[in-house]
Formats: sequence, C-alpha cells, structure tokens
Amino acid sequence: MPLGLSIGFAEVPGGSRWTTLRGGTPRVTRTRAQLDHVAVVRQGAYAGALVAGVRGYRMSGCEEVPLSTLARLRLP
Repeated sequence: MPLGLSIGFAEVPGGSRWTTLRGGTPRVTRTRAQLDHVAVVRQGAYAGALVAGVRGYRMSGCEEVPLSTLARLRLP
C-alpha cells in the first residue's frame, strides 16, 4: 500500500538558504516555494516523507473509499 508522500515545487526568489556542511558538501534549506503537485507514492524520497493519517474520502453515492483504492484514483 502506498504510504509515501511526494511533493513537487518550484523555487521562488529569496526562498532558498545555502550552507556548507563539514567536508564542503553544500546544503539548501527551502524557506518558501511554489507548490506544483502532491502525490501518494509507494516510497517517499526522504525517510520522513510519509502519509501520517487519512480522514477519508467519500464519492457521491458511495461508501468511504479505502486508502489503497484512493491512491489509484485520479481525482479532478
């Protein structure tokens, strides 16, 4: 069952802070971004990118849809 979360975004001016870690590795912290998309995936890109809870989704005339079914739907 998909439990990861994928969030796509675009960088915005002034929304990134660059630092250098030990060993010279650059690191960026995004403080602002423009949201592009959100998707439930089998495995997120980062360990903490998880779906923490689901309230449910009701389609008109139907019972509540389980997460496993909801993940396969393409909603408008």
